[in-house]
Amino acid sequence: MSTVTKMREDIDEILPGVIADRRWLHENPELGFEEFKTAEFVRQRLETLGVEDIRTGIAVTADLYTPSAKLRRFLRLRDGRCRHPGCTRAAGRCDLDHTTAWETGGPSTPENLAHLCRAHHPLKHHGGWAVKQVTPGVLEWTSPTGRVVTDRPDTWPIFTEG
Repeated sequence: MSTVTKMREDIDEILPGVIADRRWLHENPELGFEEFKTAEFVRQRLETLGVEDIRTGIAVTADLYTPSAKLRRFLRLRDGRCRHPGCTRAAGRCDLDHTTAWETGGPSTPENLAHLCRAHHPLKHHGGWAVKQVTPGVLEWTSPTGRVVTDRPDTWPIFTEG
């Protein structure tokens, strides 16, 4: 059994259920097994790679523009609808928008993604509206006239141990 294979098996044992991009194991075969003895080291290393939080199963960081299917499902449940104040279009009929543009360093994470319908998405970019997420899922919109409106999800997903 190769060292890389042994590391993979030990990572899977320490972090059950985590599906990680483990390219770094192939790219860094010189790393010794001693560095992988603590679950904290492995958790930190995997989180820096853009993989799932072991407690929630949701991506904690992402270098990719398009979020994973699991993250998209979570956000659809969290948001429920277009997150522009007063809009009721179902999240399933909306686009995911990076609150801080991905091109300027905004990550594809729950703290920076929200659903906007195709009628309200252009308002953020060309209609004079500004938006920021003050906490994950809570959007603070500023209208062209300076009025500030806070939009919260109608419901929050509840996770239970199964």
